[in-house]
Amino acid sequence: MDLHEAATNEENRDFLGSSLIFTSLDNMTEMFMEMLLETISGELCSEPYNYFGPGPIGSINNTVTNNLKIPVITVETYRAYQLERRVTDQLAILGYVLKYYKLI
Repeated sequence: MDLHEAATNEENRDFLGSSLIFTSLDNMTEMFMEMLLETISGELCSEPYNYFGPGPIGSINNTVTNNLKIPVITVETYRAYQLERRVTDQLAILGYVLKYYKLI
């Protein structure tokens, strides 16, 4: 898991707030899709999350996934939201993954 906060939305700039980013979903496609659907249904997080892939070349997401063969999900929250909301969403996603794999 790689937790980030996207900069505020500006014209002519990619906007990644409230997003899940992956380079490879090897061995985690089902978990990822279920988690994404729970954000869309409102069961998980404060709003629906988008998804993007692959992670940019040079990012931790892309480098760890391709060089170490460890899949990474980057969670991007939107920096303009209140800190409590951002932290709550990040912890909810982290908790979802840990529970899914029975690590907690």
